Amino acid sequence: MSINNNSDYEEIKSLRVRYSTIINYLYIIYRVLTASLFAVIVLRKLPVEDYGLFNVILALIALFQPIPQIWNMWVSRFYARKRYDIAYTGYGITLLYSVFSSLLLIVLMLIVLPPNKLTPETLFFSSLIVLSQVIYSTHVAILTNKKPYIVGYIDILGETLRVLLVYFFVVVLRMGLEGVLLGIAMAFLIKTFVSFIYMLHVRALSKPSLSFKNVALFLKNSYIPLINIVSSQLRNSGERLITSLVTNSMIYPAYLGVSYIPRSFIRGGAQAFSRGLGPRLLRGGSRTDIEDVMKIISILSLLFSGSFIIYAKVVLSMFRREYLDVYPLFILYSIAFILDVYILFFSTVSTSLERADLRYSGLGLRRTVLFKVPFIRFLANITYLSIASAGFIVLYYAGIRDPISLLALYPALLILVNIPVLYKLYIIAKKQIDFSIPWREIAASLCGLFIIYLYSLLTGYINYMVKSIYSDLPMVTWIAISSLVIYIIVLYVLSSWFRELVRTSLEELKRIIHF
Repeated sequence: MSINNNSDYEEIKSLRVRYSTIINYLYIIYRVLTASLFAVIVLRKLPVEDYGLFNVILALIALFQPIPQIWNMWVSRFYARKRYDIAYTGYGITLLYSVFSSLLLIVLMLIVLPPNKLTPETLFFSSLIVLSQVIYSTHVAILTNKKPYIVGYIDILGETLRVLLVYFFVVVLRMGLEGVLLGIAMAFLIKTFVSFIYMLHVRALSKPSLSFKNVALFLKNSYIPLINIVSSQLRNSGERLITSLVTNSMIYPAYLGVSYIPRSFIRGGAQAFSRGLGPRLLRGGSRTDIEDVMKIISILSLLFSGSFIIYAKVVLSMFRREYLDVYPLFILYSIAFILDVYILFFSTVSTSLERADLRYSGLGLRRTVLFKVPFIRFLANITYLSIASAGFIVLYYAGIRDPISLLALYPALLILVNIPVLYKLYIIAKKQIDFSIPWREIAASLCGLFIIYLYSLLTGYINYMVKSIYSDLPMVTWIAISSLVIYIIVLYVLSSWFRELVRTSLEELKRIIHF
């Protein structure tokens, strides 16, 4: 789409790509912190059996979450290209599916869960969670194409409410499992309501429709998002399921779970830039926006991955001492996740710029970037998971029982497979639009990490062991703040772009304060 009139320019300007990227990245970090508080409340206040039941309910709810991605991908793309009739059909499908999925969840809970563990409140609150989650997912698909940073604000509000409401219902009112489910349901309902009101405010929503022609279009195109869904499920669950089934032990998935801790911080950047940059590129190519967002993502992702590698022992000691053995896996996965960030970045650039879906549908898209990019990533996930699992099984039945040695196959193969995939997706993105890699900012970030590493060696912080979360919190906070200050100073000295970003941010902060 060319920017050929004033309204197009104002629409693109309102996206605030860089600001949206930063706000949504801050939300990712905030979500990790609130998730930790939520876990503490739930683990401390729920009996073991109720906590187990809560996890089973969450697993059942999770079955319904990927389905809206089948049409939300196209809702986002067509809304950005002003094909509002198709987008609103997607919203109509969402409303129907939300009711169907909430009722189906109740049926599944009645079949799967013990009758003596279920109450009408448990069933009702669980169905409300699914109902609101499904509707909110389409609100996000639409709002990210109007004002992506608003989605970050609403998500931060939702995370805050989730913790506060669960604390009130569980700790103050002592409602137990029903209180946890009610708190989550209310937080999602409020997010859904706030996003709906804002969409009305910015005129982002019209009357939902169900054109059979548009429904058929979603069905014909569904194989592309389905590839993404299957690929994501393989990455998120494949390793833990295979290792637990082969060994009949929970130690292996437990070690993997701890090794995944850096994922939310590092790969969270993918969600941040996809919300900010994706809607901009759907409206037309912008080399400046691509390069600026890549600089932001490189600085933040390298900071988190490098910090997790340097302070791996500090982070692991915050849990249980047994998890210190996971140190090698922790480092390998941190490296793998940083590759993921760039893979997802180049994928977003190439697929957002593809316009063939305005002319073709169904199998007509199989020769386009929209199919090729997710299929390449799908093949990569199948390849690394198959080879690593085969090696794991052979070594396990050969008598090797060391979990770290066996599990190291997964991140090692993931890194090896993703290096050529990264290069391939970079080439595809470059064919769509010419842009430069921000080598100066990457080099400055690596220099900052190297100085942090020297600082941690000289002070001994690299081997600091957390004995008590509460008593050691001031020291851990000091390590984090001092390392961050070093990183910022190095970037400020070495990167003129970063200096300009700091200056602009301070001016914006002054404007907000005086306002």
